Amino acid sequence: DWNPAPGYNGPTNADYVVAGLDVGAINTACNGQNIKVTIANASNASLEESTGVVASGAFAASFTPSVAAEDITQVSIVIYE
Repeated sequence: DWNPAPGYNGPTNADYVVAGLDVGAINTACNGQNIKVTIANASNASLEESTGVVASGAFAASFTPSVAAEDITQVSIVIYE
């Protein structure tokens, strides 16, 4: 279960951007384990990634800088020890 957090980049640039996404419904047995969320384009090139630790069956990924939503075609989520 994931939910991207799109934003509007302003009136001079009509691109929608993704600054983060929420990953939820993670089995609670994964709490305390590492997580990596990678967003990529159609050529499999990584655009941004966010790493952290699963807590309460969820993770809020953030991407700096934000990425144009139209460029994202893939999301990869890896949970590991």
